[in-house]
Amino acid sequence: MISLLYLYDRDGRATHPAHIADDLMLPRLLEADTVEFLLVTLKPDERLARQRLFRLLELPEFIAAAKLLDETLSAYSQSVAAFKNAANSIEGLLCFLGRCKIHLESHNRILDLCALAERLAAEYKLDLPETVIAVKSELMSKAAIENELGQMAAECDGIAGILSNTGVELTERGLSLTNIIDENLTERLCLVCETDTYKPRVVSHELRMPAELSVALAELHHDDLRPLVALRGEWEFRLDDSPLSLKGELSFCFDIVRLIERGRAAGFPTVYPELCEDKRFYAEDACDFSLLVKGCEVVPNDIDFDAASGSDVCFLTGANGGGKTAYLRCAAGNLLLALGGAPIFARRASVYRFDRVVTHFPADEEFTNSGRLMEELARVNSILAGLTADSFVFMNETYSGADDRKGAELTLETADKLKTLGCFSLWVTHFHEVVMAGYCCLTTLMGEDTAKRTFKIVRQKPDLSSYARDILKKYNLDAQSLEEKLKAEGLVT
Repeated sequence: MISLLYLYDRDGRATHPAHIADDLMLPRLLEADTVEFLLVTLKPDERLARQRLFRLLELPEFIAAAKLLDETLSAYSQSVAAFKNAANSIEGLLCFLGRCKIHLESHNRILDLCALAERLAAEYKLDLPETVIAVKSELMSKAAIENELGQMAAECDGIAGILSNTGVELTERGLSLTNIIDENLTERLCLVCETDTYKPRVVSHELRMPAELSVALAELHHDDLRPLVALRGEWEFRLDDSPLSLKGELSFCFDIVRLIERGRAAGFPTVYPELCEDKRFYAEDACDFSLLVKGCEVVPNDIDFDAASGSDVCFLTGANGGGKTAYLRCAAGNLLLALGGAPIFARRASVYRFDRVVTHFPADEEFTNSGRLMEELARVNSILAGLTADSFVFMNETYSGADDRKGAELTLETADKLKTLGCFSLWVTHFHEVVMAGYCCLTTLMGEDTAKRTFKIVRQKPDLSSYARDILKKYNLDAQSLEEKLKAEGLVT
C-alpha cells in the first residue's frame, strides 16, 4: 500500500457517523469522496503527517507537481479501463503496453513529488510528512521490479512504427484512429485487412479494433508482436496498480485546499491546530465555514471546552435567532477538520485526539410530538451505545418533541450519562431550566438594544428576560397586553 494520507491500513477503521455530514452541511461545500475521507478516524501521528502535507500544498511549486501527478494518474486509470474493455487479443496486447508505460510514468512522478517535498521542506524549514517518507521507501524497494518492467516495455517500442503504418495510434485511453479522412490511410487499412471496402468503426474518435484488423495484424506481424505477448504473459498478474490509490487522496487534498482558499477569500482566519494531550478543544475567533454557502457576514466566536475547568459538558441557551446552531456547527465542523489533519478556520487552536464526533439534529420527517420524542429517544440511545470517553457529542434541540418539563428532565438525564462516561458535549437547547443544574453554560450575547442579535456566544448563564421576550413575540404579545390578558382572566390583580 502506498498512501500520502495514512501510515497504517485504512480497512476496518472506525468512522464518524455518516449523518454528521448533512448536519454540518458538508455536501454543499465538499465533494462526496472528500467527506468520506474526513469521516475516517486517524491515529495521532497520521493527523500530524497530514498537517505537514497540507503545509507543503500551500507552496505553489508543490501543488503544481501534485496536480501534474494527478493528471498522470487520470491517464493511468483510463489505460486500465481500456485494457479491461479490449475487444480482442491484439487490442488487449496494445492496451496492456499502454498500461505498463503509464504505470512507469506514474511511478517516476511519485518519486519526483517525494524528492520535491524533501527539497522544499529543507528550504522552508518544514517538517517532512512521515507519509512521504513511507511512500518513497515503498517505491524504492520496488526499483528492481520497475526496472525489469521498463526493459521489457522498451522492447515493445517497435510496435509503434507498425501501428502508424495502419493508422492506429496507442494512447492512454486505448486505441485511436488517426487521419480518419486520409484516403491513403483507408487504402492501407484495406490492404491490411485484404478487402476493397474495409471501413473502420469509430466511436468518439476512438477505435474499437474489429476482428478482421486484429487477425490481419497478427498474421502480418507475428514476429513483431512477440515482445508484446511476452510482456503481457509476464506482467499481467504482476503489475501493481497501487499508485492509483493516490488519485483519490490527491482529490481530497485539492478539495480541502479549495475550501481553505474560499474561507480565506471571505476573510476567515486559518490555523493548523496544536495537537495536544490535554483533554481540550480550544479555538480563538473560530468561524462557521458552513455559512460560506450563504455568502453572509460571519461573526467569529471563541470555542473553549476543557475537562480541567469543568467545561466538558456545556449547555447553550438564549434568544432565538441568536446564532446558537451556527455556533454548534462552527465547533463541530472545525473539530472534524482538525481531526482530519486539515487547517481550521480560527486564529489559534489546540485540539485533543478525540476519537469520534457525533451530532444529533432534529429529523426532517413530520412527526406528532409523541412520535418525534420516541424517534429522538431511539436515536439518542443509539448514539450513547457507540461512545467512548474520548468522544465529542453535539446535540441540537434534542428532545424537542417533549414538553418543557419532560424535555429538561431527559436532557439533564442524558447529560449526566455523558459526564459519567467522560465524553465532551455541547447542547443547544430551549429548555432554560437546565442552566440551574450546575453545568457550564453558554448564551447568546444581546446588544444594547435588547432586540438586536450580536451572534456572539459567551460563557455565562442566559438572560431569561430575552427568552421571555421571544415567547411574547411568538404569540404576538407585549408585556402590557400580557398583563391585561392575565387580569382579564383573573390570574393577577
